[in-house]
Amino acid sequence: IADKDKGFQDLRAKIHGLPDAGDAAAVRAYASSKGKKSLMPEYEELAANIDALYSTEGAADAAVAMSEMMQESSLPSALDTLGKRLQTEQDQGMRMALASRLMGLLRKHAASVKDPETALALMQLSLALEAEVYTVGNGILQGLDSLDRADRLELLDRASEALYGSGFIGTRHLIGVKESLARLQSSEVPSLTRYREELRYLSRVSEWSSQWLQFNFGAQVAWLAPLDPLFHLYTQDRLRGSALLFYSRVIDSLVKDANKLAGIQHQLFDRRLGSGLRALNPGLTRGTLRMAPEGATQDDFDRNGIYILPETTSDLPPVKGILTRGEGSSLSHVQLLARNLGIPNVVVSEALVPTIDERLGTDVVMAVSPNGVIQLVADSRKWDPVFGTEAEEQTDLVIRPDIKKLQLDARNLIPLSKLRATDSGRKSGPKGANLGELRHLFGDRVPDGFVIPFGVFRQLLEQPIVTGGPSVWDWMKGQYEKIARVKDLDEQQELANIFLKQLRDWVMASDPGPQFHSELKTELRRVWGGRAPKGVFLRSDTNVEDLAGFVGAGLNLTVPNVIGYDDIFASVLDVWASPFTERSYKWRQSHMVDPEYVFPAVVVQIGFPSEKSGVMVTTGVESGESGWLTVAVNEGVGGAVDGQAAESLRINKSTGEVLFLAQATATDQVQLAPGGGVVRVPTSGAETLLQPGEIKQLVAFAREVAQ
Repeated sequence: IADKDKGFQDLRAKIHGLPDAGDAAAVRAYASSKGKKSLMPEYEELAANIDALYSTEGAADAAVAMSEMMQESSLPSALDTLGKRLQTEQDQGMRMALASRLMGLLRKHAASVKDPETALALMQLSLALEAEVYTVGNGILQGLDSLDRADRLELLDRASEALYGSGFIGTRHLIGVKESLARLQSSEVPSLTRYREELRYLSRVSEWSSQWLQFNFGAQVAWLAPLDPLFHLYTQDRLRGSALLFYSRVIDSLVKDANKLAGIQHQLFDRRLGSGLRALNPGLTRGTLRMAPEGATQDDFDRNGIYILPETTSDLPPVKGILTRGEGSSLSHVQLLARNLGIPNVVVSEALVPTIDERLGTDVVMAVSPNGVIQLVADSRKWDPVFGTEAEEQTDLVIRPDIKKLQLDARNLIPLSKLRATDSGRKSGPKGANLGELRHLFGDRVPDGFVIPFGVFRQLLEQPIVTGGPSVWDWMKGQYEKIARVKDLDEQQELANIFLKQLRDWVMASDPGPQFHSELKTELRRVWGGRAPKGVFLRSDTNVEDLAGFVGAGLNLTVPNVIGYDDIFASVLDVWASPFTERSYKWRQSHMVDPEYVFPAVVVQIGFPSEKSGVMVTTGVESGESGWLTVAVNEGVGGAVDGQAAESLRINKSTGEVLFLAQATATDQVQLAPGGGVVRVPTSGAETLLQPGEIKQLVAFAREVAQ
């Protein structure tokens, strides 16, 4: 209707965002006073649909009738008892509690129902109960401002039961919500810090629901969208038409309350907000607000863009800021890079996305404080004193390789067992050095391998760039100096791209000589133990990673599960060339002193066919608390590092307490292929990946590593 009658837009927005039973009368009043004659049947159809939605008949009677259809389990008795109470109950809050409880029971028993006709009837009953929760909830929201904190927490409890019953969240989500609510509802009044922490946790329900819908229906939406772009609205329409609308309004009111107590208020253009935005990485930036195009490559991103993304992608070049509609893994490569380089990153609720969409293409300022206060506002000249001119902009981060530390004369391949952590930045990067330390301490628990040290690559650079020309080393230094003299950033980047391609092409065609080939074959035979060749992973390991203030995570190449000497040697060349890709250069170069002193070592290690894998950090990543582990894990190999939506947990090292942060909702996983390389297969969709025994092993391992 709003597409055909622009005057209807305000009422449309009201029905979408703040629905209630009076909307039918409002539609009819609009139609009679301002409506278009040609649309009269459509106005009335909409009003009639709203009336039908808010009818009190249906759900309670259906629950009682359903109890008579079912024979097995304890469900019929519960349906009869709760359905009869729902038939007579007048209090809105209690009606919501009864309907939510019934929805939860239906979900728990649905899998055991074998008769298709009964299963269909259960589904229809669940949908009727969901409509009951939706309409009752909209009525409760009319008086939300008059309810105290305890009443609102109770409403969150009821709404979470409904979200569980309708499949938006799983058992672990529900348990996490109830445990968080119990901590707030205990007899001891929580501190303001605890109050805010728990509300931040409870606010994750919207992200959980959105990710679960995307997991289940994302592929279908993408398949159908070419037929009609409106399919892209499926997720947000489904979320808004559920109990999540009620849950979000209640949690938003509590977050506003907590932020008011703490003196915190966000700003989104002309609006002051207490919720709907959540800080991941602090930072201050200005740039053009942009939407990443579907299937975007690195070349599609503007380095001056502040991008709204469906999730944090694994292949994102450096940009000015990130607005993400799903945080993915907080331990992914891009999150770590963004955190290191001060790129602000904010999670945006679906309800605020339309407001941001309206400003696409405009210049904005994005400010995220370490305490989580967020501003996204229109840019103007008043910000110039804060930022200065572009030429004056700089960062405190400087990537300064320790040139004196380098041992470039070490040119023999080094078994992992012969490396120690102190070799980082000397003979290899931190991957090889720390794997060597772990191999020394833990033996065969770390798969065997070896390192091709910095010195081999440095020796390679003594070859001429062209026959009769200067060495590649001297040519590189001259190219870096030439690029640095250019002041125009676009021209500078164009020159850099030409230089990088020429360097990569040269490396890919180079040959270190017969001695290198002989050593490489000898080390491969050693790690294979005289048996048939096993797949090896080859990983770039430079001297400009894990420096003070700069991780460099995921910038360079890993080649997985390579089998056969020719393919392994070709992969060595690929890895040597990878620090000189445009993406790696962009992330590194604006912060780099002595840019020619980038040397890649290569870690060659036997592959391990993980059933599940991930990242563990021995502190609380968000809070910095030393008593907690932060773990992100996915099914398959290489989990949680490439932006996948991972199972994320915080684990107390002393008590073993587990705080569930997010479910793994990646749709596929990587497995090692028997003939080399990897294949992607669907994930199981399991609600829980790490089991209690595995969590105990991780806690014990963290203690052992520290010792």
